[in-house]
Amino acid sequence: MRQCVYQRVALAGALFLLPCTAWAQASVEVNAGIQFDFVNPGARSLALGGAFTGLADDATSAFTNPAGLRSLPRPEFSIEGRQRNYTTPFTFGGHVFGSPTGVGIDTVGGLIDRDSDSNNFGASFVSGVYPLGKWAIAGYRHELARFETDLDTEGAFYDTGPINVARASPTVGNLDIDIVAYGASASRRITDAFSLGLSVAYYDFSMRSRTTRYALSGASAAAGSFFGPALKNAGNINNEQTQDGDDTAVGVNVGMAWEISRAFRVGAVYRQGPSFDIRVTNTSPSGQVFLDTTGRFNVPDVYGVGVAVRPVSSLQLAIDLNRVRYSSLTEGFVAVFSGAAEDFHVRDGFETHVGAEYGFVKLKNPIFLRGGFWYDPAHSIEFDPLSSRVVAESLLFRPREDTFHFSGGAGVTFRHFEVNGAGDFSERSNTVSVSTVIRF
Repeated sequence: MRQCVYQRVALAGALFLLPCTAWAQASVEVNAGIQFDFVNPGARSLALGGAFTGLADDATSAFTNPAGLRSLPRPEFSIEGRQRNYTTPFTFGGHVFGSPTGVGIDTVGGLIDRDSDSNNFGASFVSGVYPLGKWAIAGYRHELARFETDLDTEGAFYDTGPINVARASPTVGNLDIDIVAYGASASRRITDAFSLGLSVAYYDFSMRSRTTRYALSGASAAAGSFFGPALKNAGNINNEQTQDGDDTAVGVNVGMAWEISRAFRVGAVYRQGPSFDIRVTNTSPSGQVFLDTTGRFNVPDVYGVGVAVRPVSSLQLAIDLNRVRYSSLTEGFVAVFSGAAEDFHVRDGFETHVGAEYGFVKLKNPIFLRGGFWYDPAHSIEFDPLSSRVVAESLLFRPREDTFHFSGGAGVTFRHFEVNGAGDFSERSNTVSVSTVIRF
């Protein structure tokens, strides 16, 4: 039994002392649930479940589908404020690939999840549009990502063989990402019904992350021991990982808008995801450097197509289908510990957005009611080893469930401006938006 226990301790300790060098985002578990805000800007679009690629008929088109700018007869200015709440799950503890030993805190079969909640508010989108005959030009600022998360784990137990049990290191980590786009857009009417658009965006990126892992010393059930509660103090740090980046990049959006009839519109867009330099380190408390490299943080490309139908003057229906290339998140992955880079992956996903808008158009100041929903495919980073070995990454980078969002909102239109409000709600995130469009 003594030999078996010490094998367990050795495995757990060695797991986080085997650095491998590669490129790109790193295998630190705070990265597993990064959430990007690919829902189109504007409260009106949010209320429609993000289905706006085919509709694209206000100032938010500068980002959503620049080809839609050609439909605006007058200059417009738009500003939006969004309140976002994210819930990010992480692996806290438990025991898998075997049964709990019943020693110390190793008493729960199956993994225990906890959630990290974050909230932020800001001016998420600002744009101005100026029509020039067959042309329309625009400028905008858009928050592509504003994401925070943190975790505090006990370290899950898992069997690695008939007699050996390992434990993931107890961990405290945090992650803060901001990506803001400053863009210029132009649209050209090719025919009365068909337009093309182009947007060039300058992206400003900031990333801060620190993950601290704590030692498990001895094989007893005492605090800080293999079977005991985690001991999280400065004197018990095993190693630390950081991810830091301040970088800029340029990306393009290309769009198409085709008004087949007054009742039927089609749009399509390609949005290039920027890529940024980050510095990834793994060090010991004494300053020993296991890893210090420059990698890449990749934002996924988006391909979208949308259709807008107006069966009667007071009702408008819209549907979008977007393909998001999430797999780029792990291209050239930095495997900080024992997993190989090719063991990490994210599945590309198809988002489906559906929305409806009903207007009381005969009122002096028309009122619009809106509703929608959209399907958000699971896009957390997953660990799927090519070999049959079981390592802690199997516990930390796990498949997550797909998510359904439901949205609704309302707006009122005056002579020179409109005000819109909306909410988007799901199990993983909630967003509330207020925006206005001013027409000159």
